[in-house]
Amino acid sequence: MPVIQLQTILRDRSSGMQARNHSALETALDGVAADLALVDASQLRPDELYDEFGALVALYRRVRDAHAAGLAAGRAIGVLDRVVPIYYTLRSIQASLFLAYSMSGSAARSPDLSPVGTAIGLFDAPKVLAQETHVRSGTYDHDLAGFARWMLEIWTDMTIREADYQRFYGEAETAAAQMALRKVLGLTADGDVPEGSSAKTISLHEADALRNKVRAYGSDSGDIEEAVSVIESVGHEARESLIGMYVRRQRNGLSDSVEFAAAEAVLQGVLKWPYPVGETPILDLDAEQRDFDELLAEVPREYVLLRAPASQWHQKLGAALIRACTVEQSLRDHPEEYPAPVPGGRSRTVRWYIWEFLELVREATSAHPLGVRTRPTR
Repeated sequence: MPVIQLQTILRDRSSGMQARNHSALETALDGVAADLALVDASQLRPDELYDEFGALVALYRRVRDAHAAGLAAGRAIGVLDRVVPIYYTLRSIQASLFLAYSMSGSAARSPDLSPVGTAIGLFDAPKVLAQETHVRSGTYDHDLAGFARWMLEIWTDMTIREADYQRFYGEAETAAAQMALRKVLGLTADGDVPEGSSAKTISLHEADALRNKVRAYGSDSGDIEEAVSVIESVGHEARESLIGMYVRRQRNGLSDSVEFAAAEAVLQGVLKWPYPVGETPILDLDAEQRDFDELLAEVPREYVLLRAPASQWHQKLGAALIRACTVEQSLRDHPEEYPAPVPGGRSRTVRWYIWEFLELVREATSAHPLGVRTRPTR
């Protein structure tokens, strides 16, 4: 039996899947289904995997566009009968490509994956719900443009394939995931990019104002807790603004203007504002993170216990916050001294620990007279 590559299917079937004639569209989908039966990822060389994975994603999007066109034209049944089996076949091929990657070791260029670990739907709704926390803790600060692009991809998938998501995850969880996506991306209830004062974007003047704020209040080494609090809060404003700018750019097909580039540079500077910890040494990252995890494991679930003077939790957590800031700043100051993160390695970034310790320090110094708060499981 002959073997066919996804790149060939994409090239030969794309025009048919974009046809306005629904008979031609359905014929093209039938052809895709037949062709996919001839795909065998185990026959690919390591140097072919990256392009083949890219073709998988592009082909999935073409099929999904055909699905959307069928829904818009009131041809849901005819199209759904064809696209649903194709979706499942493509998902199986994605798993086969992952296996081929695992067999190839470092010989193959890594594929571009979404923040939830896959490249085509159904995307994991529970993981989507966790993205807001990951964003706030700085997990994606190294590539917010890529994060925005993938979150828009997942939003598109959940919009077109909403019925599939509801069948698999249930209506409530699907709706919660969609709401989380709208919030992270700054979209309206209809999934549109907002205009005017509700838009999560920013001018160069406003970006400069954020920089001035973090410069004034985020550089005091004498009050590290307040400085870190300002760095984190102003940094998150910059983070949300950057995501809003990238969403608007992608959705509206805009090219970067001079002001866009200038505002982006200022906001990136705010996001990477140095922690006021002085000169940093080279550290054992694994040992530091083990120490952080051990301390967090000892933190009581009832926050009221953090505020007991005899417990000294405020001092312990304050010292841990300073140490986490030192580790993060060392990573920034000496990037060449630290190995690159490995796939499947630690899921928590050092920024996550800063965020976590800052929250706990606040709890250790705050009174909550209306009741006892407990620490959420993370």
